[in-house]
Amino acid sequence: MFLGQEGKQMDRPTEEEMKAWRAKYGAILEFSTEEGYPNYCFVCRMPDRQALRRYVKRVAKDVYEAAYNLLLECLLYPSVEEARRLFKEKPGIPFALGSELQKAVEADLEFCVKRS
Repeated sequence: MFLGQEGKQMDRPTEEEMKAWRAKYGAILEFSTEEGYPNYCFVCRMPDRQALRRYVKRVAKDVYEAAYNLLLECLLYPSVEEARRLFKEKPGIPFALGSELQKAVEADLEFCVKRS
């Protein structure tokens, strides 16, 4: 199982897996929880334009479902099956990770408008 127990080292993908993903996808994102929280580790590829387009289409109907689908579409580790099992127990995780994926592609930038 990819989940570590409190006080123990959490499972992670191997360095070989990480290298293979970097070679295939370029930049990859590793998300892990801070000390004091349950040990979780997720690795995702960067969302591409098509994934973001699907996310934007879904978000107007259901924000949670849009975040959930974006995460599963980009997920490399753990397996989608393992992640779905975890998300049934911890339904807030996809929403939190979906938000982090948006930040990674700068979908959360705020701009100032200045008339000239």
